Amino acid sequence: MFPATAMPTRLWSLIWVHGIPIQGVAATAGLIAIQVGIGIVMKAAQVSGSYSFSPSASIVISEFLKLLLSTFFFWRESEQRSDSWPPPSSLSLEGGAGPQYSRLDGDDRAPAPENAIDDSSQAILATDHGDPSDTVPAKDQREIVPSSKSRLSFFLHEFSGDLAQQKTEGIIILALCYTLINNSIFLSYKIADPGTIQLSKSGGTVVTAIIMVVCLGTTISHAQWTAIAIQLCGLILTQYKGDSKTLIMYPVGVYLILVLQLALSASAGVYNQYLVKLNDCSLHVNNMILYAAGASINLVCHLVLRCVNANEPGFFHGYDSVGAIMVVLSNVFIGLAITIVYKYADALIKCFASAVSTGILLYLSPILFGTVLGDLVIIGAGLTFFASWLYISRPAPQKKNQTTDRGPQSNNRIFAAISGIFEKYTGACLGMLTFGAVILVVFLAIPEQTMPGLLSGTTARAAEVITSPFQNTFAMVRWNTRLPERIPLIKKYEPFFRAVHVSMPELDKERPAKFHDWETDQAPNTFTIYSAVARSMKMILSTQPLIDGLLYFHFDAWIDPLAWGDLDRNNIWFLNSSDPVYGCMNNTKTRKWWGLDKQFHLPALNATRIVDELDAGYEVQEGYWCIGWSDIYYIPRRFFVDYILLADIFYEYEVFHEVAIPTMVRIINDTYSHSDAEPAVHDIRDCWGSCCSTKPSIENVTMKRCGHKLDYLSEPLRTAFFDKLDGQAQMLGLPAPRDERRSSNASRTSWG
Repeated sequence: MFPATAMPTRLWSLIWVHGIPIQGVAATAGLIAIQVGIGIVMKAAQVSGSYSFSPSASIVISEFLKLLLSTFFFWRESEQRSDSWPPPSSLSLEGGAGPQYSRLDGDDRAPAPENAIDDSSQAILATDHGDPSDTVPAKDQREIVPSSKSRLSFFLHEFSGDLAQQKTEGIIILALCYTLINNSIFLSYKIADPGTIQLSKSGGTVVTAIIMVVCLGTTISHAQWTAIAIQLCGLILTQYKGDSKTLIMYPVGVYLILVLQLALSASAGVYNQYLVKLNDCSLHVNNMILYAAGASINLVCHLVLRCVNANEPGFFHGYDSVGAIMVVLSNVFIGLAITIVYKYADALIKCFASAVSTGILLYLSPILFGTVLGDLVIIGAGLTFFASWLYISRPAPQKKNQTTDRGPQSNNRIFAAISGIFEKYTGACLGMLTFGAVILVVFLAIPEQTMPGLLSGTTARAAEVITSPFQNTFAMVRWNTRLPERIPLIKKYEPFFRAVHVSMPELDKERPAKFHDWETDQAPNTFTIYSAVARSMKMILSTQPLIDGLLYFHFDAWIDPLAWGDLDRNNIWFLNSSDPVYGCMNNTKTRKWWGLDKQFHLPALNATRIVDELDAGYEVQEGYWCIGWSDIYYIPRRFFVDYILLADIFYEYEVFHEVAIPTMVRIINDTYSHSDAEPAVHDIRDCWGSCCSTKPSIENVTMKRCGHKLDYLSEPLRTAFFDKLDGQAQMLGLPAPRDERRSSNASRTSWG
């Protein structure tokens, strides 16, 4: 036994084998939460696969808010200066002396090593919704402006000297890069799922390595090149889909957009590192210029988009949505949060956090957004994560004659030539780059108009996920007794239908019993409920030309709204299940059913005789009637008139609904079917249960596309199904209706 005082230390040593501090654990959890949260927010903020607000305008707002934050931090920094002025000569970087600063690792003083591709590449991953320049140093240790000097003097002093002017021009170029990055991110989340986007960012290591080798002369070890090759193979495997004609998950254009985004992010990260090392200018001043330039450029982009695209939302349009606000806030605070994360988490921990967040998003994407992942996604993701670890853990040895000076190496002739042209024609180059960035943003914002061939196939794929088969269908939900407290849950079907109609006896006791409008009816007699269905059809025919059919079901039946896309919507859908089993007969001895003992079939014989005598062209088998479970069925619009006519006749004879509806369906089928191979009625045989089945499992209510009965008294069962509906509503880009929408007392009422 060891002393009690030693217990915590030994326990910590057992838990944290590698000596990771608690701050590192918190930072890792924070990075995972940030990356997962951003992926979900950017996708969930969409409405029907697009954004209800202007992405370019949201970036302007985000950049402006970040400008305000940077100004506030600069204000505080200026108050904390010592009273030494001007700065000591040792701080002047005109001759190359002085401390180095890096915004990529959260340490204001430590220079980034030349082979710090691991940190920079990880930081580049953070540029999705912010940039590495969002670092907020705790306190600048330099001795600068005394309290007697104005803050304006301090601000202007930061830009004295040739390097300061060069750096300002570089920050404007950096702002152009981030303009393209941030706008391309909105497009990538429209055309791909969060898991794939997060996984593809691992490719930033490849792009960053190439840029640093070409531009900065960074040495990459053989193990790192091997890791890059493995990572590319892993990324390709994650996108393999054997049942696709192209063998990949998305069209080639989608991957080109993701590669463009990675290239821009990598270039911006490397260039940002170079700019930070140019001189010792305050990071807050750098950020103020960066965000001011970013806000201005994105504002120009928004104005141009408003001119060329009539569908571009207004500047402040769409911010009544929580999703739009969350997108702006995430863009504002992501950089600040990542700074803290990068300060306490080393490269291996960051690699681990990225792997975990990618795994979480790959798991959640099919659940929340209906993504169909590649066949080899697990193997490919594993190779990608292993390659990231190998790259970080096997850096190239530092050469003795290798320096970590700022900027590209002098022997890079291409870079030197480009720099010479830019220095000679600075204004013209900046103007051309800005014009090119604005044009490219316009192309990214309206891809369906500017590059439809590039993204061919994306729209069709998205439509499979975000379009409900019942988007033009009228849903009629029936209660046999008065249970208004259950209406709020049924209203969760609203995102999937053109309208959801509630049929409940005595729903509003101040209204007459036969009250019937677009939203509700109070039909008291369930025995002949098909008469109320016919009344709804009459209203649809007279006022709603876009509705293509009516789906009727009991409140304690369940329907998976997105699982019916494979059926012909021009045919009737009728259940062929047990109790009673669907069938037609002319003898009560053919089937055993309690309704036959009560002679429910006799009124049906009278009704069919009248239908036959109408001489309206209906095919009626004399002496036959049908029985069947009638708690779920669908009638297309083309048969509304027939249903209404037959329902009126059967209602006059008060035929029981489980005899009337199947008999009516049989008459319609016999009349309109051209052959047995082309029936007018489609039998539904895969619904769970029957009229009286009880105790379905959670697997039944979440996997079967329809069933009966859903046990409302079982909270786990009820929650599982309606949580699934909420998730599917998010797949449509629509919010799930709130439970209290119908009844403010719903949450306080017993479900008994």
